[in-house]
Amino acid sequence: MKLTEQLDNIDPSAKDALFRRIMYDENLGYLRDGDKITGFELDLENSHLLSGYGVIAIQKHTILAYRSDLHEEKRLVLFPEMSKLEDPEFDLLELTVQRKVFHDDTFKGKLVSKGLFKDVAKDLIPPYKQVEVSDEMAASMNKAMMETTYGIKDGKVSDAHMSKPSMDASVDEPPMDAPFDKPPMDAPFDEPPMDAPFDEPPMDAPFDEPPMDAPFEEPEYNNDKIVPKSPKAEELNRQVFTQLSQVSDYVVLNFGVQPDFASNVVAAALQSTKDSQTQIDVAVLLFVKLFNDGKL
Repeated sequence: MKLTEQLDNIDPSAKDALFRRIMYDENLGYLRDGDKITGFELDLENSHLLSGYGVIAIQKHTILAYRSDLHEEKRLVLFPEMSKLEDPEFDLLELTVQRKVFHDDTFKGKLVSKGLFKDVAKDLIPPYKQVEVSDEMAASMNKAMMETTYGIKDGKVSDAHMSKPSMDASVDEPPMDAPFDKPPMDAPFDEPPMDAPFDEPPMDAPFDEPPMDAPFEEPEYNNDKIVPKSPKAEELNRQVFTQLSQVSDYVVLNFGVQPDFASNVVAAALQSTKDSQTQIDVAVLLFVKLFNDGKL
């Protein structure tokens, strides 16, 4: 069987409806950039066959794809979710494709690069597999992210962090056969005598209670949201973002944050949850924390 014969089993797409869907599907946010979206057109001459699961997923629109009309040249452009892209059953990463950028429902895209899917989409695929985590675990991950970045300024690691020992560094532990110094059973126990006086404070001792008119110190944290203290944090909190990439672009362009450092923060937000809007909120929260702590 040839690829062209596999395409015969896939119905042509309703162009306008498909384009609207891929521009609003929250699982395709990693492919969108403003009013443009990246797609991967199958190289019908050089690619190996689609897997059986891949064909079924495209037929059932589990994997969104543009299939050209019957009277047009045969084309198949894939717009897979990240989870489908990483699933070995669909075998998408080994397909030979042309990466293109599309602006409208004509699906006439501008060629960006071509080659194996895993190579041309390398900058879009995170270096880890997304996993669903609980809110508690996400909070723990974000806290760990903050702790590891305390020594980072303008994307550079401080000398103190650079000098930390590696995880596999040897640790000075006593040998397993070292004797255990157990005290003798007849060792005296220093217990106070029964008739020792008990020093109880006098009943009229003053109690240090704050005056009634003392100002109430409102906590810095309210409903688990960080109260901005720096102008950068305040400005960032006022922005409305619809894509995770917009957050990193904003701090890089407006606040001079190093791109590599911004990418690390966005990666932590992306790993914390599968919900796209929550990913954006977490990224903003992390940057606000860094600005407030004076780390950026």
